[in-house]
Amino acid sequence: MFHTGTSNFPGAKTLYGDPLHIEEIAVDFPHLKVVMAHSGRPFWYDKAFYLSRLHKNLYMDLAGVPPQNLLNYFPKLESNIDKVLFGTDFPAQPKPLRSLIGIIEGLPLRSESIEKILGENARRVLNL
Repeated sequence: MFHTGTSNFPGAKTLYGDPLHIEEIAVDFPHLKVVMAHSGRPFWYDKAFYLSRLHKNLYMDLAGVPPQNLLNYFPKLESNIDKVLFGTDFPAQPKPLRSLIGIIEGLPLRSESIEKILGENARRVLNL
């Protein structure tokens, strides 16, 4: 798992949060499962989405991505649903876990897609 996207921590450099840097790892190690934490939030959502579709071993994590805006950031989410993992960004995320799950469950997605996001994909990727 690698951080992608911006960070407000002192000394953090936004440049290195670009998911394009992760592609090198995905290509050089095709059997390694790689998760892009935060899915490039907010500058590089499109790159994270594209790269996860392009490389079979590259996945997107939703930690810190406001779930109520998920379909605004990823309008074709269901076309890549097998590559999306739920994440909380705890303790940075102020909303309770149950409310994050509830928001995702309320999105206009197929029930199979919601199940994949909320657990099935993680079980498969992590061999649980």
